[in-house]
Amino acid sequence: MPPKTTKAATGKTPAKGATGKTPAKGAAKPAATKAPVKKEEPKKEEAKPAKRTMEPKEVTLKAIANVVNCIGEVGEEYKASGRCLLIVDHNGNVGTFLKYRDVNMIQATLAVDFQPEPLRKALIGSLKHGKPNILDVSDTDQEKILDVAQGKYEEIYPGCWQDMLDLSISQDENKWGKLYRANDDEEQYKNPYDYRAAEFKFVVLTNVDPPASALHDFFTVIVN
Repeated sequence: MPPKTTKAATGKTPAKGATGKTPAKGAAKPAATKAPVKKEEPKKEEAKPAKRTMEPKEVTLKAIANVVNCIGEVGEEYKASGRCLLIVDHNGNVGTFLKYRDVNMIQATLAVDFQPEPLRKALIGSLKHGKPNILDVSDTDQEKILDVAQGKYEEIYPGCWQDMLDLSISQDENKWGKLYRANDDEEQYKNPYDYRAAEFKFVVLTNVDPPASALHDFFTVIVN
């Protein structure tokens, strides 16, 4: 009699490479190999070129109005510098000379003027009407007054002082928009279509020699 075939026999040839063993239930599959993820390095901010100290220019009293309005050789240099103007007037005549011209002038020695709210309104007026905004710091402690002034402008909004010094406040509506308050008159302050911000100038006037740091930040003229 022919031999009996067992139930385990299939009569098939195992596939090449097959082990013939059934993988154990629940056996872990080999983990897939992932390519290493490259970490992105933080972008480095481009360093701004350092400001250089500019030697003061000497001008006459008659010429100072032209300088403020960027007219003439020194006026053109002032405009090209991209800085705010610092006028040193040892004779004390420039303040009177400019006061009767189309400017907004604040005197640091007058407590009623030298406060954040008058400073804010004068700044808005200068941006709106294209007038020079002149801060007269004559007869004050020159080592401290600009720091005091910066503190008062920073009360208007943080960064206001630097925005004036680099003139970005006259180029960015979002920056001069920070000057507004809810109770400001709509027509007087908030109409954006009649602004002459591109003509804005911030000028510091003094009758004594300023600190060396001011020569680093401003375009300085000495009136003789």
